[in-house]
Amino acid sequence: MTYRVCDRGDGPGYTGIRIVTVTIAAECPRCGGPRGEGSSHRFHEDGEWYVADRWANPCGHLDMYGAVLAEYRQWARVREAAEQKVAERSAEWPDAGEFTAAVALLRAATAQVRGLHARQGAQLLQMGGHEEAVRRIEEALVGRLGRMSARQAGQYLTELAASRAACTACDGGLINYRGRDGEFVSRRCEACRRDVAPGA
Repeated sequence: MTYRVCDRGDGPGYTGIRIVTVTIAAECPRCGGPRGEGSSHRFHEDGEWYVADRWANPCGHLDMYGAVLAEYRQWARVREAAEQKVAERSAEWPDAGEFTAAVALLRAATAQVRGLHARQGAQLLQMGGHEEAVRRIEEALVGRLGRMSARQAGQYLTELAASRAACTACDGGLINYRGRDGEFVSRRCEACRRDVAPGA
């Protein structure tokens, strides 16, 4: 989930306010239930107007801005350390096709965080801008009823990239055929599961 939150600083004195956009887990850190949808909240402080998000978790647990910022910063540190490890050992990671960078980030993160779940790995990938990999992991999580580690997610992405590279049934993710009425029709290739633009 992405929220705009108030950051009033970490020190003992008041340093002012700034609005920070954070991406955090979509689950409540206490019970694992879903987090609420953010809604804009306009407020006045120190002679300026600001807009931040407010939300209510369906489980009833409160998310304080300070705790949300701490969660965001913790995952940002993990992601930065994993990216640094990937940069140092880039030649050692096996090729995973179009998902090589995402898989390398997942492997580096699992080496740092023991028991990393695929949802947490997807959160790290989302922070790193690997949107296609995030979509595919979320798709696989639904099929596996949420039972998938980050290590298994990396393996899944590697296998998916290999199947896409080896696919001969489609043309760029689309299977084109002629219908009974003579019209040409395109459908999404189930082997590749590529996102394709309509009408492409």
